[in-house]
Amino acid sequence: MEVPPSLAGYAVPGHGIAPAEHLLDLPGFWPAYLGSVWDELAREPELFGADAADVDAAAEALHDATEVWPAHRVPLPGGRVLWIVHGNFPDEPSTDYLLTRPDRTRETRLASLPGHHAGLSWRDLVAVAGAVPADAEGVRDPDLRLLLLLPAYGDFETPADEATRRISAALTAVGVPAGSAPGTAGLFLDHPFWEAPLWPAGGEDLLSLPAGPTDPTGPTGTP
Repeated sequence: MEVPPSLAGYAVPGHGIAPAEHLLDLPGFWPAYLGSVWDELAREPELFGADAADVDAAAEALHDATEVWPAHRVPLPGGRVLWIVHGNFPDEPSTDYLLTRPDRTRETRLASLPGHHAGLSWRDLVAVAGAVPADAEGVRDPDLRLLLLLPAYGDFETPADEATRRISAALTAVGVPAGSAPGTAGLFLDHPFWEAPLWPAGGEDLLSLPAGPTDPTGPTGTP
């Protein structure tokens, strides 16, 4: 099974990993992807211009590929890549958010779903979404990058008005009506899998850290 070299330490024998950004073009991708965390979105696919059959088809493409796991690449400056890998073990599936660097042999796991801690602060989320390198493969649209990374985010000190505006703009970019976007955006400020953590005050953001992000399971990463 083929595996990207940067994920060789993460990969499991008998399972490949392949870039699958093309899945973002499926009509039901966003309610299927985001709805795996905020399940009301999967129940209301019409918000995204999709229907239940579209969601089922997208969910099958994302979560039923057990031999070759689909992955989405969010490229970053300096050759780094934030990978979103759907680890489709039949009995214990997960979605893993992994940061790889050209100068390191192992990935840094930012978050896993289902899981117990956030991997991105609000500042990290916005910075990573907007840090699009000039020439790199993967998801390059800042709105799509933001939506892809929302399931890994949590921050007790999120500026609610700013976050609602930014997430609303991303949602309208994928077809959510402007009148419905702010209410939908509010869902993402409350993560069903974990309590929003307090991140270290005055620290560098994820893009500036030389050794990956601050471990949110450490003493300063959780309340």
